[in-house]
Amino acid sequence: MLSVREALERTMATVREPQPEDVALLDAHGRVLLEDVVASSPLPPWDNSAMDGLAVRAVDTRTALTQGHTDPCADAATGSATGPWLTVVGTAAAGHPCPTPVEPGQAVKIMTGAPVPDGADAVVMVEHTHEESGMVQVQRTAAPGQHIRKRGEIAHAGDAVAFAGTILTGPRLGVCAAVGRATLRVASQPRVGLIATGDELVAPGKPLKAGQIYASNSVALAGWVREAGGVPVDCGHATDCVESLSAAFKRAASCDVIVSTGGVSVGEFDVVTDTMDALGVCLDFWKVAMKPGKPLALGTMGERPVFGLPGNPISAQVTFLQFVRPWIRATLGMPNPYLPVVHARLDFGMKKKAGRVEFVRVSLQWTSEGWTAHSVGDQGSGNPLSLARSNGLMLLDSAEHRLHAGDRVSVQLLHAAGHGAATPGYPW
Repeated sequence: MLSVREALERTMATVREPQPEDVALLDAHGRVLLEDVVASSPLPPWDNSAMDGLAVRAVDTRTALTQGHTDPCADAATGSATGPWLTVVGTAAAGHPCPTPVEPGQAVKIMTGAPVPDGADAVVMVEHTHEESGMVQVQRTAAPGQHIRKRGEIAHAGDAVAFAGTILTGPRLGVCAAVGRATLRVASQPRVGLIATGDELVAPGKPLKAGQIYASNSVALAGWVREAGGVPVDCGHATDCVESLSAAFKRAASCDVIVSTGGVSVGEFDVVTDTMDALGVCLDFWKVAMKPGKPLALGTMGERPVFGLPGNPISAQVTFLQFVRPWIRATLGMPNPYLPVVHARLDFGMKKKAGRVEFVRVSLQWTSEGWTAHSVGDQGSGNPLSLARSNGLMLLDSAEHRLHAGDRVSVQLLHAAGHGAATPGYPW
């Protein structure tokens, strides 16, 4: 059997280069940018006000507060503070510039975001003014440039505001919008063909007969595919015969990667590897020294990887998370395609046999002392509820382990968490 590390290395060797596509700005969230985004003009494009107030010449405010008022904001309410009186000659609002320049002894009412009119070199906050009969009293001195966002202070024309390889978050998309980009070139999302195998499977919603169970693996894996950034494609259900499975594989042939569940063990009806051979799939490995998930197969059909995952629901999902998920993330150009790892304090004891790497489902809780890993009970590979109750996979190497409450352990995070520092990269 291959080690987890070697199986992962072989898996990642099949990763393709990210394929580019242009998508609308609103559809680019979470995608990886494949180009630098460059400002075509200064940002902001013109000097604009950072406050509601008055656009003035700073020199005209220098006589304000000359008589020692200590609470100009309070005085402004009554108009009793001393300061120069200026003539209001216009109003500037966002989207509505004032065409009248500011001359000596004049001021323009200005709203936040409005272009600063010609002649003005400062903005006085409205709280520090008092208006009366077309005149306004300035009750605090202003320095040149005060409360003005200068043209190009964020970016000059030609400056890169987002870089290739960046994961596009809401704020980064906002910056791209601010420089006028309506579309972005990003890595295309791989289409993941999902095939469920087994004579016993029935689609949810239909009545069960003796010996049948509802098909759940493709549903669970479709959710994980979306979380990873791929596009799940339901390629249907195959019975336990080469002909049915071959037809399902052919339905999945247009996808970027094929993932089947079930039929990869050593039973008489486990026909996935036989079907791969019949279709000319080049089998790279079969069986990995891990628990759960030992019967895992990887092959290639042309340049397309084909994963044969175990049929037990936990085994299928754990092997997906360790191998298929990083393949999807790397294909998307993600700089770190692996699940993040945190260190936690164990609050239960357990014993593990030597021989295989083990992934133990745990519930992580953040406390003032850091992460604590709690047991979710039954670790059987046929219990999907145990993974639904988990938000982490505790990592135990292939050596024998006897763990006690209070021990420090490494845990893969299954979902985004708001506490603690996660270690990038794969831990093995």
